[in-house]
Amino acid sequence: MFTSRPRRTAILVADTSRNGLGPWPYPAGVYPEHEDWCNPPARGTGALPTTTTNVPLVDAYLWIKVPGESDGQCFRGTGGPTDPARGMEDPPAGHWFVEQARELIALGNPSLAPLTCDVVVTGTKVGAGFLAALTVKNSGTEPLRAWKLAWTFDGDQRVRTVVGGSFSQQGATVTVAAPHDRTGRR
Repeated sequence: MFTSRPRRTAILVADTSRNGLGPWPYPAGVYPEHEDWCNPPARGTGALPTTTTNVPLVDAYLWIKVPGESDGQCFRGTGGPTDPARGMEDPPAGHWFVEQARELIALGNPSLAPLTCDVVVTGTKVGAGFLAALTVKNSGTEPLRAWKLAWTFDGDQRVRTVVGGSFSQQGATVTVAAPHDRTGRR
């Protein structure tokens, strides 16, 4: 006869990186193969990572799968190259899937707080041109190491040089990105 409760030894972690809306209700009989796990469309991120779960058998909620990382090229038995559920070609496994990342953020449950950044522009006229210094900060606190800023000029202005970053310009649209560190990361 036991005189005390058995000691709990199992550890359970739930991956909540894309279960905010539950599993994808896979449409029966639509695709030759059942691939509900492969880049499921119209899903959202779930609970943020935490060890406070309020569920006795769950030790932590973690985002084990990076939200926006592709599961691979999902053909759902059709032979590809297009994912018939998404109407596009999915990136290879492990590659960034921007459309899925945007879905997961937009449909997050609970909702994800929007990321904020502040851009401070200090400008001065130099001869016939204009010189501007940009400072990009996250919520006005720490400078960001990885950022991209885009804008569209009203007229025919051109960016000539960017110090401390890189830029591209297509017509009136300009994109400026943070510099790479020595490892090539942004």
